[in-house]
Amino acid sequence: MKHLGELDEGKLHVQFDVEGAGEILSFTLPRTLAQLLRADLVAECYVPNKEDREKRALIRERASLTKIRTEHRNKIHGLLAKYEYSHRFSDLFGKEGMTWLKTLKLSQYDQVILNANLRLLESLDTEITGISTEIAKLALHTDENQQNQVRLLLGLKGIDYYGAMILLSEIGDIKRFPSPDKLVSWAGLAPRTHQSGETSYSGHITKKGSSRVRWILGQAAQTARLHDPKFKTFYDRIAAKKGHSKALVATMRKMLVVIWTILTRNEPYSGEDRELTERKIKRLIRISL
Repeated sequence: MKHLGELDEGKLHVQFDVEGAGEILSFTLPRTLAQLLRADLVAECYVPNKEDREKRALIRERASLTKIRTEHRNKIHGLLAKYEYSHRFSDLFGKEGMTWLKTLKLSQYDQVILNANLRLLESLDTEITGISTEIAKLALHTDENQQNQVRLLLGLKGIDYYGAMILLSEIGDIKRFPSPDKLVSWAGLAPRTHQSGETSYSGHITKKGSSRVRWILGQAAQTARLHDPKFKTFYDRIAAKKGHSKALVATMRKMLVVIWTILTRNEPYSGEDRELTERKIKRLIRISL
């Protein structure tokens, strides 16, 4: 964004040219803000370019469709509980499970609901698969820098190609965060600080910033606390004192610090399991075909 304008009787008439958006926004600012802006003391807002915004929209769409799919799966679980149906499928919504679901006999209207949800699930699966393929292609065939960043993030247990793409698309240029603390604060994982006089204490996390980053870090931390020796030791130590929830959030925060470090220094995670990373890359290639 760029501003154009002159100070006029304590007010600044400003025009912002939004890069890639093809539009100009005009504002009239009060005296104090106008003076700060004129002195270049107002931080510039980060706005991804048009291509990055479109990539982010694609990645977010997959998450939205996945959320909708979960809602329909829960409705089917509810119908099974209502009629006390049980099953032994490891994946109820896999090929064999879906075949079994289509054989169930319910009451007239519940049967209509079940059939409608099964058709919607099949459609959603098709769309999610198609979008996943496009995201995999993005991970493999974009610029060399992003390919390398995806490779670095795959070195963390709990992060697959989609998790890596969520993190990269939401965070943007890692260089805009001069320290890991800045990134942690942006992601809403920094604890609130309450201060009164000389007394101060920390509360719950702020939950500002990208909820998608916190979501994917939560998923990754659940895996890392079980399968990554470094994160497991860290999690167990916190959990013994403060319980699961606070230990999990602390693990998410620690993972984000590691992510800032490996992306900034452009070096692999010290606890990487290279064999596992190679399997992730092979899966990524397979999905992209």
